[in-house]
Amino acid sequence: MQFVKVALGKLLDMIFIREMRVFCYLAMMFGLKYALTVSASLLSDTLTGFRRVSGKSSINFSFFELQMHHR
Repeated sequence: MQFVKVALGKLLDMIFIREMRVFCYLAMMFGLKYALTVSASLLSDTLTGFRRVSGKSSINFSFFELQMHHR
């Protein structure tokens, strides 16, 4: 049981850190209000039990593409 708790904690940490990176990137690119809106919806999706895992990964992929184009 302890292992499961630790693994779950690590997973949540990873998700949260990634959400914060996406948030900071969005805030720089599009402004704070937009970033807050998107991050709030992403975070609520994450918290409601990974409902749309495929949707989240495609969203993150498009962020990644965006970063590639801006370099």
